[in-house]
Amino acid sequence: MSHAIRCRELLKGTAQPILDVTPFKLPVVIESTELYRSGREHFVRSISKDGAVGIAVTNSRANYFYPIFYQRVAPCFVGKDARDLESLIDGVYRYQSNYKLSGLALWCCVVWIEVSLLDPWGR
Repeated sequence: MSHAIRCRELLKGTAQPILDVTPFKLPVVIESTELYRSGREHFVRSISKDGAVGIAVTNSRANYFYPIFYQRVAPCFVGKDARDLESLIDGVYRYQSNYKLSGLALWCCVVWIEVSLLDPWGR
């Protein structure tokens, strides 16, 4: 297969949504997402308006990324429909010029919330 054909196939695949949300007929509105610490461990807990709870374990970077988590990332998710997760992740990059933070500090916080939102769906 030629390089051009492989590129076309790859681009075609990226046009499709990755997350299948068809089983969720009603909105899954994110009520809160918070960072917690227990001893040396950190985790994110997200709760939807209907009471679904998701947990994601973070890492020690939470010790110094928490201001970015609370000020720049969490506000992008709260009040939004978790079924739109892919577009929410794209939107957080542009929210309040977060593109200037692109790198570890921004994306660690984003993935912590992302995993906490996917957690209840995986169960």
